[in-house]
Amino acid sequence: MNAMHNTDYTETHGILNPHEPPPFWMENAGSDKPFILLCEHAANLVPKSLNSLGLTHEQLQTHYAYDIGVLDVTRRMAEILGCPALFGGYSRLVIDVNRPLDHPTLFAVNGEGNIIPGNQFLSQQECRDRIQEIYDPYDNAVSRWLNNKIDHDIVPAMISVHSFTPKFFNFKRPWEITTIYSQDDRMPKEFMKRCQEKGFTVGDNKPYDGRVFRGHVTNRHGDNRKVPNLLIEFRNDTINSPPKAHKMAETCADIIGDMVSDPKTFTYYDGPIVERRPEIENIMMDLLAEAARKGEDINEDMYLRD
Repeated sequence: MNAMHNTDYTETHGILNPHEPPPFWMENAGSDKPFILLCEHAANLVPKSLNSLGLTHEQLQTHYAYDIGVLDVTRRMAEILGCPALFGGYSRLVIDVNRPLDHPTLFAVNGEGNIIPGNQFLSQQECRDRIQEIYDPYDNAVSRWLNNKIDHDIVPAMISVHSFTPKFFNFKRPWEITTIYSQDDRMPKEFMKRCQEKGFTVGDNKPYDGRVFRGHVTNRHGDNRKVPNLLIEFRNDTINSPPKAHKMAETCADIIGDMVSDPKTFTYYDGPIVERRPEIENIMMDLLAEAARKGEDINEDMYLRD
């Protein structure tokens, strides 16, 4: 496997010292495949200068510090498919590279109600340091890869890999695999159909509806360029050990391999644009949590109707 640890980022060393891992790394960097796997929440590392954000070792092993199982799944899929894969190098509690810069959880102040001491009352300079040294390098790496393909008249595709917890408050999430999207449903619908054919319980825009919660890397880069994109979520108890993760990766790589063998996959999106509804986004998480405490889920469609 060809791995490349990036050093092309601004070395101000506000929080990262020269001997620490870089803000992202790429594997199979020399692949000429027209699609890339993205793994924003691969790691739970915290720069030494941030003193573990005041968290214990055990807290940094939880899902709110990183997405459990996704590193193994993504790495194995990239190996099978022979495609490049880009991995975030630090915990999303340091800064969440899968959020827009104006999102309230860009610097999470709590995780499942647990206070994140190192994220309380951050100064503007502290925020800028994390953006400059961790967020921007990952975001720019995605842009460079996509722009390189587009500049060579290749329509690229991007596949982002995440995981979610089996239970949210009192609601047991039934789905083993889900997709999240806002407007371009071509790859998500095809992926869901093929997963269902293999016997999986599949969620459509679950556990969070991409038409409501916007600003993921797939939105910022895929939707904005109108290139095909897919955000996959695995329930993390299906991938929380290397054997489980490798088995799931092999199944999904088979599905994705079939999908990308179709040249129609690599065409620009020309469908309707779904406008962001911040007034709904601001209340939706509270509605989801309220329902989950009752052991229920909600149907976001009813909130999206005019």
